[in-house]
Amino acid sequence: WPRNTQHTYLAEPFRRRSVRVSPPSSPELVNPRIQCVTGTLPGSTKRGRSLISLVVYGRNDSHGYNLHKRVAISINCWAEILDDPDDEILFCDWNTDVGLPTFPEAIADTLTPKARAMLRIFAVPAWVHRERYAKSTHLPTVEPVARNVALARSNPANRWVLATNPDMIFLTENGESLSNIAAGLEDGFYELPRFNLPEAIWEGLPRMDPIKTMETVRQVRDAI
Repeated sequence: WPRNTQHTYLAEPFRRRSVRVSPPSSPELVNPRIQCVTGTLPGSTKRGRSLISLVVYGRNDSHGYNLHKRVAISINCWAEILDDPDDEILFCDWNTDVGLPTFPEAIADTLTPKARAMLRIFAVPAWVHRERYAKSTHLPTVEPVARNVALARSNPANRWVLATNPDMIFLTENGESLSNIAAGLEDGFYELPRFNLPEAIWEGLPRMDPIKTMETVRQVRDAI
């Protein structure tokens, strides 16, 4: 959906501790802009004319089959099709167990340099989930709030928000960038269906070669 100058995210008072670190657990991170988030931003900001803030959330818990590989593949593919200087990938790491690195840090050595440079991480600590949300849900993540944590801290210059899941591969035709496609879109809400890839196909995809990955998935699509 396009940006809106009237977004109000959450009503709680804002308390945030920001850190810029290169953790020992992930020395490969090129641009480790990690923020420990314990509250929310008040109000909203005016949005500009640039392109895409890709918003995604997750936690370092190995949910589902080979999650680390699926997410690394997906983030690398996103970075490959985003080419505007203001494009960014925003990952809200929600409720990862104490003592573990955030999800993106755990897979940093399998992310391409371009993906690491575009990635911004927002860590919502386990105690925030435990104190504010655990009594209201049995789920270890609170998806709407997690997405808003990232959205509220996104680049105000970007016109579009792409909200997705961490294990998604997007295919564009003729090598066109997603940024170029978004630049020509009219204001509105756009939604695409999700098609699940069998685990055997994920297992055969290379983490660090997004071009080959997307070509392989394109061949699978065309063969169906």
